[in-house]
Amino acid sequence: MATQDFGYLGFLMKFAAPSYLKRKPLWALLLLALLVIFWLIVPHKGKKDGKLDQKNQPISVKTGTAKQGDFEIHLNTLGNVTAFNTTTVRSRVTGELLKIYFKEGQNVQQGDLLAEVDSRMYQSQMDQAAGKLASDKAQLQFAEAELERDKHLMEKGYIALSQLQTQNASVNQLRGMIATDQGQIDNAKLQLSFCQIRAPLTGRIGLKLVDLGNVLNVLDPVVVITQLQPISVILNVPQDQNPLVQQRMIESPNLPVEAYDRDGTTLLATGQLWGADNLIDTSTGTLRMKAVFENKNSQLYPNQFVNVRLLLEVLPDKVFVPRASVQQDPKGYHVFAVNSDNTIKVKSVAIGPSEGDFTVIDSGLSAGEVVVTDGLDKLREGVKVRQPGASDGPEPFAGGSDPSKKH
Repeated sequence: MATQDFGYLGFLMKFAAPSYLKRKPLWALLLLALLVIFWLIVPHKGKKDGKLDQKNQPISVKTGTAKQGDFEIHLNTLGNVTAFNTTTVRSRVTGELLKIYFKEGQNVQQGDLLAEVDSRMYQSQMDQAAGKLASDKAQLQFAEAELERDKHLMEKGYIALSQLQTQNASVNQLRGMIATDQGQIDNAKLQLSFCQIRAPLTGRIGLKLVDLGNVLNVLDPVVVITQLQPISVILNVPQDQNPLVQQRMIESPNLPVEAYDRDGTTLLATGQLWGADNLIDTSTGTLRMKAVFENKNSQLYPNQFVNVRLLLEVLPDKVFVPRASVQQDPKGYHVFAVNSDNTIKVKSVAIGPSEGDFTVIDSGLSAGEVVVTDGLDKLREGVKVRQPGASDGPEPFAGGSDPSKKH
C-alpha cells in the first residue's frame, strides 16, 4: 500500500505538479501536501496496530506458590576447620635414629611405636647404676652388722659413745647412697624407654621430619600427629546475633551445627556447638565460637574452609514465598499475585525474616496464592500473563519451587 501510494505520489509530482505550478501554484502545493500526509499516515497506522496487537499478548512469567509451615532461621557464616589436637612428636634423648615404624599419612593409635633411637648408651648407664646399687647395698649390710655389734659393746662400756654415733652415721650415709643409686637406675630406665618414640595421641601421621641415620638431640622434631576424629571448626558470629546464639546455647546445650562445602550445597558433616570465646574481636565485631564434629567419614580436614549453618530459631506456622517475588517501592513491599483468570493483582505485603531463597510474609498474602518470581519488569495491575508452556485458558498457574522441601 505504501509502495503504491509512493508511486502515485511520484507520478503526480512528475506530471501534474509542473502544470499546476504554472497555472495555480497554491492549489498544487496544497494537493501535494495532502498526498504526502496520506502517504505518511498509512504505514504509521499499520505499525500502531501491530504494537497494539503485541501489547495485548500475555506476558511470559515464572511463578511460585505461597507455602505455610514452620520457617527455620539459620546463622550462615564461614568457618575454618582446625584439628581438635595437634602435637609435634619430638625426641627426648640424644642418639642415632635407627628405625622408623610409621608410614607417612597413616592413622596411628595412642601408644603405637613410631621410631627407635640407639639405646646402647642408656643401657650402659643403667647397668652401671645397677652395679653401684648392688655394691652400696653390700656395704650397707656390713655397716648395719657393725652398728649392732657396737650397740652391745656400748652397753657393756667397752667403746665410747662417739664410736657408736660414727657407725650409725655411716649406715645412714649408705642408705642415702642406695636411694641415689635407685634414682639413677630409674632415670636410666626412663631414658631407655624414651629411645622408643611412641604416639602420644590417636590421629593421622604427617610427613616425617627426620631420616634414618640422623643423630637426634633432645627436642628435635620427628613427625606431627593431627587428631581428625573428632575435629573442630572455628566460626565467627556477628556481635548483633551473639545474644540469640547465647540464649540458644542455654536452651539447647547440644546445639546442632552443619558444615557445607565451599558452594554451600553439599552437607559434609553434622556436629554441635562446643563453646565460645570470652571476648569480641574489635577489629571484626565478631565472637569466635567452636563447633565439634565426629568426622567419621573424614570429610573435614584441618585448615579447610567450610560454610557453617547454625539453627537459631523456628517460627511456627508462617506463610513464606520465594524471595524473588517480593518487590519494594516507596510505599513498602508488594508482590504480583496471579488471579484465576491469569491476570495480575498487585498486593501490598508486610515481610518478616528471610532465609535462603524464601521470605516470610507476615500479612497481605495467603498460603496457596500464586506469585510471579521472574519477568516482573513489565507487570502492572490487570495485565494478563502466562507461564512458558502453559495454555492461555483460565486455569490457574502451577506454583514454582516448593519451599517445604527445604524446611
